[in-house]
Amino acid sequence: MPRIAKNEHDKGLLSTRKWRANKKKRRDPETDAVDTAIAAAVIVYRQSAEELADEKKKANNLARVTALETMAINFLVSKKCSREMATIRVRRRIYRLDADDLVPLVSTKPEQRSPPITT
Repeated sequence: MPRIAKNEHDKGLLSTRKWRANKKKRRDPETDAVDTAIAAAVIVYRQSAEELADEKKKANNLARVTALETMAINFLVSKKCSREMATIRVRRRIYRLDADDLVPLVSTKPEQRSPPITT
């Protein structure tokens, strides 16, 4: 629930609200929305990999997604989280029962896809 600005000491709160309103107006996602989108993509990728009939492709794709999950765990451990809890949280986030519901949210027709990011 949003806090209520009670006095001039809450200027930071008011500026944050203004910043969020501007982001919303520009349709600019906040970082937590981007993080959720990346997690949804990994969830759907894992599900797609698990459903592959070709065992070699299945193994390769599962190895890729497992590597992503391991990197996420390692990142959390580097931020002083316990490896056990990081593993539990990442697995809980990735192994979801509603993965089928996420497919249409992360999949698009080829003509609607954004160009790849290049640096």
